Amino acid sequence: MSETKRVAIVGSARIPFARGGTAYADETNLSMLSATMTGLVDKFGLKGEKIDEVIAGAVINHSRDFNIAREAALDAGLSPRTPGTTMQIACGTSLQAALVLAGKIASGQIDSGIAAGSDSVSDSPIVFGPKFQKRLLGANAAKTTGDKVKAFAKGFSFGELTPVAPSVNEPRTGLSMGQHAELMAKEWGSRAQSRMPWLWQAIAMLQRLMTRHFTTTSSCNALGLCATTMCVPMRIWRRCRRLSPPSTRPAGRGR
Repeated sequence: MSETKRVAIVGSARIPFARGGTAYADETNLSMLSATMTGLVDKFGLKGEKIDEVIAGAVINHSRDFNIAREAALDAGLSPRTPGTTMQIACGTSLQAALVLAGKIASGQIDSGIAAGSDSVSDSPIVFGPKFQKRLLGANAAKTTGDKVKAFAKGFSFGELTPVAPSVNEPRTGLSMGQHAELMAKEWGSRAQSRMPWLWQAIAMLQRLMTRHFTTTSSCNALGLCATTMCVPMRIWRRCRRLSPPSTRPAGRGR
């Protein structure tokens, strides 16, 4: 068996975090991913260079978002010979992308790669339900104008125009990540009081990470934001620590 290669992260770039509907309200997953990748390309002089693979993605995608990893790589000025692969994993797209690239480098399949991720609740896809979708497809398939009108109008109800909002709930259970966590806490007998110290420790670590590391690695770019806007001052968290733990409430489907 051949010896695996050592793998290293040699650089990074990012755009600052911002609350939904604020600084990035008019941006898309692709525009933010492109801005970040452009910052990386400019930072390390990669314009026109071929990277062995770019893997990136987002959790909530529009139908228009076709292989945003490849499109972002081209927008950033990488060589057109750079392949792009788009993936989707809840809360772990860029991490999984990095792991996949690391495995390929370690096994000798590639020598370099870029892992990335992007997500926006300001540009969530809002679509029509399946009934109106089939109506539009039927009208499109009809040959004559009369047939198109019949296919569109027959049995039409304005209720079909009710938009379907995007969801991050698990398809098989219908539960959110938080609801699953609450079920797990109940199954393991974990009381809210015992979890609070861990919660405050995690908050303090996140606050330090956001204010120190993320501030120094942010990319000031064409999106116009150069500092994270989501940090809550520690004095606010210290006040929150005096609050009582939340009371237990039913979670999931009546459990």
